[in-house]
Amino acid sequence: MATSEDRLAWFADVCAAIRSRRFHILEPVAPQALRYLAPAGPTDGVALSGVVLTGDYADFLRRFGRASLFADHRDAPMLAVYPLEAHRREVAADGQAYVGFGFRGQQSAWFAEAELLATGQSRVYELRKQGGRELAPDFASWFAQAHVWCQGKFSRTRWQAILQGPPPFTPQEEDVVAARRQFSWRHIGFDDSGDAVFDVANHSGRRLPYLSVGVRGRDGRGLVGAVWLDVSGIAPGGQAQVHHDAYKDQLSPADFEAFELPDPIPEKREAYWEFNAPA
Repeated sequence: MATSEDRLAWFADVCAAIRSRRFHILEPVAPQALRYLAPAGPTDGVALSGVVLTGDYADFLRRFGRASLFADHRDAPMLAVYPLEAHRREVAADGQAYVGFGFRGQQSAWFAEAELLATGQSRVYELRKQGGRELAPDFASWFAQAHVWCQGKFSRTRWQAILQGPPPFTPQEEDVVAARRQFSWRHIGFDDSGDAVFDVANHSGRRLPYLSVGVRGRDGRGLVGAVWLDVSGIAPGGQAQVHHDAYKDQLSPADFEAFELPDPIPEKREAYWEFNAPA
């Protein structure tokens, strides 16, 4: 419940006002995300059992979870807030450790580990080679400034369109969505050039120009993208192998994983080539 000291109430109001789905993407986090577990090192003496996070950052995680905000048609965010994890811990040249919790544009945001362990919260820093440079006195201040900066990238007309939401699918687009659900595929390997090979079957009553398939690294922390398979030659009831360069310059075959993308929604039309004419 919001109080007179609630410094995040404005963000709840913003989320409620935006009718465009998956523009501000919020995902619940596990209870352990409200603790920070510092890794034990050879000079630590004893392993740290962790500290309970306090302040507005902990409140944000509790209320909103992992946040991917100002997401484009491929769900790539301009602003993000996520739980603290050991693989985002860096030690600067000054010997101080910092833990990443988010970013705004190309600028990552960090907490000072010593401050977290002392009080459960921290000022916000930009991490440079020699150490951290303070960006804001606390999380709520940084987040409010970052949100204003991101929103400023949109014209007034564009922002109003985001608040109102996009027009619904046309009947023709709904037919494409329905047909897409009738396609099946599986990744069966790689050809001699390194392109991924997919076996695709068309169980629908029409042709589609392309089929969008998700691609990511197996560790879950690498690249996440998509490929658009040219299936224009696969007639209803037909089946064929489709070859496509699937980030072969960034993912080795051992790291490659293809996955099913969710059904298109009007907000993400541009991410799905099924709505395009074949090349």
